[in-house]
Amino acid sequence: MTKKDDFQFDNETPAYSNEIPLIKEPEDKGNVGYWLMLLFGIGALLPWNAILTALDFFEEKQSRYQPSFVFGFAVNSLLTVVQVIILLYGYKVSYVVRISGGFLVIAVLMIILPLTTNYLGSTSGFFTDIGILVIFGAMGGIVQGSVFGLAGMLPFKYMGAVMFGNGLSGITLNILRAITLAAFPPGVEGSNNNFLGSLVYFILAAIILVIAAIGMVIFMRLPFAQYYVRRATDEKNKTQKRISGTYNDMDEQDKSLLSVTNDINKTGHESDMTPKGDLTKASHQTMSPFMAFLIMVRRSFLMAWEFLTAITSVFFVTFIVFPGTSLHTGLHFMDGIDNASLKGAWSALILITVFNVLDTIGRWLAGQKFGQGSDKFVLILTFVRVIFIATFLLIALNVSPAWLFGVDADWFKLINMILFAFTNGYCSTQCAIKAPSRASDDSKESVGTLIGLFLTLGIFLGSIGAIGMGKIF
Repeated sequence: MTKKDDFQFDNETPAYSNEIPLIKEPEDKGNVGYWLMLLFGIGALLPWNAILTALDFFEEKQSRYQPSFVFGFAVNSLLTVVQVIILLYGYKVSYVVRISGGFLVIAVLMIILPLTTNYLGSTSGFFTDIGILVIFGAMGGIVQGSVFGLAGMLPFKYMGAVMFGNGLSGITLNILRAITLAAFPPGVEGSNNNFLGSLVYFILAAIILVIAAIGMVIFMRLPFAQYYVRRATDEKNKTQKRISGTYNDMDEQDKSLLSVTNDINKTGHESDMTPKGDLTKASHQTMSPFMAFLIMVRRSFLMAWEFLTAITSVFFVTFIVFPGTSLHTGLHFMDGIDNASLKGAWSALILITVFNVLDTIGRWLAGQKFGQGSDKFVLILTFVRVIFIATFLLIALNVSPAWLFGVDADWFKLINMILFAFTNGYCSTQCAIKAPSRASDDSKESVGTLIGLFLTLGIFLGSIGAIGMGKIF
């Protein structure tokens, strides 16, 4: 391997460089790329949404272990670690292997999960499920980090497509779950309908993931996708060489940035005050490619830190109360259903459907030009969402006054869920769009991957908090 190869950050880059001249941006013909990114957005969150929508099945089989409070932590326990690994070493594996392979592994695990839950008994099934969900979440982390990294290299509307797809994922699974609940109503004496319905449901969800895996292969063959991946990768490689002090094959424009590079070597920050030194002397100030890459990641974070931390806040607030605390209540208008299992399943499905529909509307609005908010507005709205932790707790504990937080106050429960869901979708998507827009071409992939990392960090921290919330009930 030559020295030049040592600095290659994507093993597919040579193919892009040889085939696609950087002259004219290719068109996304028929919006095929957009629709495929939408599909990847659906697939990226489909695994967790599948578990979320079928929680009534796991609660019935393993009620003593509180799956609605614990499963979120199991799924997300390795997500943050995996996202860091993807950020640092993901370039060693192609996007097709990471995303398509991840989708296929998760699809297999989704079919196994209802089988272990039904046939292994409460205790054995629960701990087996936890093990499956940890692997499940790790693979989901690979997929999410890679999808966000890929979207970060594309025009902003494609990040919007991923976030919109995240919302559609929940709605799609709500529809599937409603169909299976209607076809296999739980609580029928002498039947195992909840298992049969859940098995069919998870098989259908797995089929969607297989389609997404095939779609990824198609996407990476599009000239449109290859162009943007190649452009971002080439810029990243150039900047990494400058930072590391390797100036071979640099043009005059690259050399003009030498003074900035030397300052980055010393402090990790760019400075306009650094004088241009002697090129020959500076060429000896080298560092390892990996250290240079870490400096690039740090610089990427500094470009977008406000929106990255805001994304963490969005999902921390959401996952600390959803689904556990937010579903720890009933809907008064469902009291006409005598079967407790059927009533619980439909009540949970209604609340989750409200969440997914309004979350998706928020994501869609945030992805439109007319839905763009100012930076200050988005950040304030994001951090104000912490109030929902209090409102969901007051509802779950039936605190006075009864007309506002009591068991009969369906109006407030639904309005609270609507606002909670809409702001989750809108704020997260706005932050995900604004973060890469602050980055230069050489940092867009890193910022995209950081979005996935900070998103899952929020989910992980919220999931830990949810376990503590479960102790209240």
